Amino acid sequence: MKLFSIRIIICFFCIFSFINKAGSEDFVSYYKIEVGGVDIGTLRWDLLLKQNYYETSIFLENKGLLSGLYKYKGKYFSKGQIINEQLVSTQYQQLWETKKKRKEIKIEFKNSKINNFSSLPKEIEGPRVNFKKLVKLGDPLSSFLNILISTF
Repeated sequence: MKLFSIRIIICFFCIFSFINKAGSEDFVSYYKIEVGGVDIGTLRWDLLLKQNYYETSIFLENKGLLSGLYKYKGKYFSKGQIINEQLVSTQYQQLWETKKKRKEIKIEFKNSKINNFSSLPKEIEGPRVNFKKLVKLGDPLSSFLNILISTF
């Protein structure tokens, strides 16, 4: 896992060193997910950068010997604007599937606040925090990329 983290950091260091260049850049990275040397899945990370706009998505899928025991698939998508070299979310979607469960989340942002939120299946318990009053919010993918940007 440590090697996986190092590869991501190096990859995004290279990507964001070009963030100020005009035009559009499209990056795709593939990773093998291992635990203790056992192959358990694959990850594909796509990133599209334009002058003032970005889209990023992650696709996860089970693979290897443990696929028969635990099947999973995940898709994560985010898009937004690039403002002052920061990624500002406008939309986030997440879909997670296993043999027994399927979970879908959609969030729309406006002025760094949650404008609309939906979750399927519906949550039985209501939110413990009034998330519509929170400010300076972003989705998980954009937030992670902003951390990488700020460290370089």
